[in-house]
Amino acid sequence: MKTIHLIFHAHLDPIFLWPWTAGLDETLATCRSACDRLDAHPDVRFSQGEAWVYQQVERLDPVLFARIRAHVAAGRWELAGGWWMQPDCNQPSGFAWRKHIALGQAYFQQRFGQVPRIVFNPDSFGHAATLPGMMHDAGQTHYVMGRPEKRTARAFTEETQESGDESPAAPEIARLTVDQMRELADRLATEIARRGGQ
Repeated sequence: MKTIHLIFHAHLDPIFLWPWTAGLDETLATCRSACDRLDAHPDVRFSQGEAWVYQQVERLDPVLFARIRAHVAAGRWELAGGWWMQPDCNQPSGFAWRKHIALGQAYFQQRFGQVPRIVFNPDSFGHAATLPGMMHDAGQTHYVMGRPEKRTARAFTEETQESGDESPAAPEIARLTVDQMRELADRLATEIARRGGQ
């Protein structure tokens, strides 16, 4: 029998195409709902990134923040990302990237005593070829990304690593795309159906 682990996640875009207050409301409602689900179901796990999200919860609802910290300490709420926000990965300079990563990591270390090693960035429209080196320098080892068009994800592919076409001195960073996760879920669902739901 196969065991399948599902970890819930809410993708928030708190500063995208609506007023920041709407993103803030969604942030608080999502975190409150996630805590309620975790409280009601001991086998449920949740994952959320973005230090900005946690900072807003801490600032506006300290009781909710305490609930999140308790779930993190219990191993049921996974801190993902380690960056300040899920950014666009095309425009920032190297200095801006390093600052962005450092601010996020400092917040997680100060508030939770840990820094996420898995970067979770499912909504970027591109992925800079210099990211693997910066992630490696920050102690991050894995990158979960969306929109991995071949031309924008080359810095993270075996083909690029083998061809020597990567960024200068780029270390290998394990990569998983949202499409790969969907393909895996489809294969698992097919296998479960083939076995009659067992």
